Amino acid sequence: MSSKSGGSKKNIKGEKVIADNRKANYLFSIEEVFEAGIVLLGSEVKSLRLNKANIAESYASEEEGEIFLINSNIPAYKNAIFTNHKPKRKRKLLLNSREINKLKNASQKKGMTIIPLKLFFNSKGIAKISIGLGKGKKLHEGKAKIIYATKDKNQVIQHFKDDATAFNNQKKATIEGKGILNNRISEHILSNLSQIGIENHFIKRLNMREQLVNHVEIIPIEFIVRNIATGSLTKRLGIED
Repeated sequence: MSSKSGGSKKNIKGEKVIADNRKANYLFSIEEVFEAGIVLLGSEVKSLRLNKANIAESYASEEEGEIFLINSNIPAYKNAIFTNHKPKRKRKLLLNSREINKLKNASQKKGMTIIPLKLFFNSKGIAKISIGLGKGKKLHEGKAKIIYATKDKNQVIQHFKDDATAFNNQKKATIEGKGILNNRISEHILSNLSQIGIENHFIKRLNMREQLVNHVEIIPIEFIVRNIATGSLTKRLGIED
């Protein structure tokens, strides 16, 4: 996702654009846009006034009832008198409770991504950021996951669903929170495998339901682990439930 730094000119709304995501509308279907304030340090504000920022690789995520801007890059301010800020630190966004709940529900239950669109100073000189709710192009949908495209053809977003199936997909149900749990279990297992030198497709967790993973060729092998023999397994093996 490209991000372009703004110049000193103001747009028709009196906004001074610092950085924008010009490819966001090509990569995602943006359904709703929110304007948020940002909790910034003094050195960060001074750096922004020099039109220095990049939101190309950033994203927003809900954590403990708040929305945070992750991986945005505001370079250190060269003339800072005291300690300088960390360029890619996590930054809290200022939204009302209704907006936070809407963003949280959309990202956790609907598989939507919170996308930084534009970083700017408004007409009053206050730093703001526009964030959008959107979805990438769907590449595949299975029983438990949906795969979405990203700006990198070698990476995809893996969204975990709450859907549950049985009897060879004849019986279907929804288990609230199943996708969230599966996401964390997958993250835990794959991260630990990486730590002991076993390479896998996992890159990082994006939010409660989604992971960024490498685009790989899937080998169609199904593993079934049960402590009670039932359902399609007993039918397949010809044993009683």
